[in-house]
Order: sequence, then C-alpha cells, then structure tokens
Amino acid sequence: MTKYLSKILFCVVSVFLISIAVAAQDTPSVEPKPSETPPIADGAKDGRQGMLMQIGLTRDQFRQLRQFNARHRPIMTAAQQRLREATVALDDAIYADTLAEGEFESKLKAQQIAQAEVIRIRSMGELAIRKILTPEQLVKFRELRKQFEEIRRENVQRRQNDAEPKVERPWINRQNNNTPQRPVKN
Repeated sequence: MTKYLSKILFCVVSVFLISIAVAAQDTPSVEPKPSETPPIADGAKDGRQGMLMQIGLTRDQFRQLRQFNARHRPIMTAAQQRLREATVALDDAIYADTLAEGEFESKLKAQQIAQAEVIRIRSMGELAIRKILTPEQLVKFRELRKQFEEIRRENVQRRQNDAEPKVERPWINRQNNNTPQRPVKN
C-alpha cells in the first residue's frame, strides 16, 4: 500500500511540475546557449516556480518540460476521458435493471484497459521527466517527494483524528456503542 501511495505521490508531484511548466509558457525568455544556461532563480519568486527553484531546473530543462507537456497533455486528457466513459459504462452495466454477466465482463475489461492506458501514459510521462533531471536534481526531487508524503500522511492522520460524521446516519445508534439499529416493523 505504501509503495502504491508513493507512486501516486510521484505522479502528483510530476503533474505539479508539468503544470508549473505550462503556467510559465507565456513567460517570454531569451534562451541562452545550453552551456550557458543558469538555474532558474532570478525573478522566480511566485509559488508556481518555487518547486522549480528548489530542484534547480535550467532554462533548457524548463523548455524541455514545456515541450513535453504540450505533447503529453492532449494524450493524457483523451486517455482520462476514455477511462471516465468506460467507468460510467461499467457502472451502467452493474446497476442495470437486469444483470447481464457477459456485458458486465466486457465493460469491466474495457475499464481495465482504459485504466491501464492512463497508468502507462502517466508512467511514460514520469520517465520522460526523470530523463530531463540531472542526478543532483533527482536527489532533490526525491527529497521533495518524501516531504510531500510526510505532509500527506500528517494530513490524513489529522483528518482521521478530527473527523466527526458530517451526515446524520440513522442506522447508527450513538447511545449504544455505535451498533446498528434495526428498523421497527409495524
């Protein structure tokens, strides 16, 4: 489970990096020669570029991320749309008036294929981003992922500790050790 959450966190951070790159696409910049590319630090004070500053991306790496995102975003958007459609079709098959096992199986298979495609595209995107980073940047990126994971765990723990049911659940008897109440038949 922790391995799965780490992968999800890596995906979130990767998407965050890509989003930052897209947000900065409108920022005009003069591209120096790759050998002269300093880290992006001058004038980058807003929160969107904070991650880039911490990792120390060069202008060339930043450009590569923008180009990658321009190619990757429509592919991922289409795959996610197919997954949503497949999930709706599966739900329709599950909750249809009459159960058709064969239809359920085919919708399940279609949903699994769509989900696998989203995972494949996301993983290939992460690999492409990974190839852009230097070994030092990768170390910093891993540290940031670890920090995000710790913050996420703390937030989950805090929500679990502070969580009170927001919706009244009449099937729960709060006076009797939270055991379910059975409806009274007349």
